[in-house]
Amino acid sequence: TPGMESDMFHFLAVQSNLYMKTDRRELAQEGFPHLMELAFNAEDRSDFWDDMEMLGNLALELHEFAAMKRVLYNMEIQLHMFSEEQIGLDIQVKIQEMRLAYCKGIKDEKSLREAELAYIELCKKQYLEGKRTRAAAIDYKIQLNMQYEENVQYKKQIDIDQLTGVGNRYKLEKEYKTL
Repeated sequence: TPGMESDMFHFLAVQSNLYMKTDRRELAQEGFPHLMELAFNAEDRSDFWDDMEMLGNLALELHEFAAMKRVLYNMEIQLHMFSEEQIGLDIQVKIQEMRLAYCKGIKDEKSLREAELAYIELCKKQYLEGKRTRAAAIDYKIQLNMQYEENVQYKKQIDIDQLTGVGNRYKLEKEYKTL
């Protein structure tokens, strides 16, 4: 079943990462082909980006550059099937970071320079998007503060007689209720 394949993939990926962390690289290497098969033949693609990132990072650690190339290729195909807005800058940056690591790993200087330039452009976009998001949040906070101040002023106006500036009967009733 599709859910079972996904669960098996995640179990083997976690197991492989544990093998790598405990210096049992050969066990991770041994299970890696099965992990690749599960990742690329899975029908359930709900965790696609996370799965490919996990698989790509493991491929890099194992120096499985052919597998890494296949992961990147698969991610590129998915990337071009959707618009930038649907994918999001975070995923695009992750893919580019993986491409940088791949180019370093295979020692391809020309591709590395191209990947670095693309990475810089994505980071600029991400920075500008973050600034816009922060600016919108600041504007929203300013609006909330202005509304709060207006409410405070309105409540003061309700309690004070406009002609005399002295508390009115509403203020007297409120004070009486608090006693």
